Amino acid sequence: MNPIPRQIPPLPPLLRVWPAAVVSSVLPFAATFLEMFYALQSLFSSKVYIAYGVAVVTFLISALTVGLTTILVSYFALTSEDYRWHWRSFVTGGSCAIWLFGYGLV
Repeated sequence: MNPIPRQIPPLPPLLRVWPAAVVSSVLPFAATFLEMFYALQSLFSSKVYIAYGVAVVTFLISALTVGLTTILVSYFALTSEDYRWHWRSFVTGGSCAIWLFGYGLV
């Protein structure tokens, strides 16, 4: 066992931490945005929806897509021999929350 870790080869630009976080958070945000857009549109146009059911389905869809994109980005980082995947997976999963927070402010 060598106590000095070997060098990481240069990563492609989209596999660096912040570009990967921005790119991979677009898909979960789009899925959540569309669900919430139709729910809010129906709420304000006198159509009847069960709000709690729609909110639970939207949460499940967003949790599933965030989890899958986080796994995918971590897999791509590991196949490019980057062993520092811990913070990348955290930032990738949490970056969708920043988009949703911005959407909530708007």
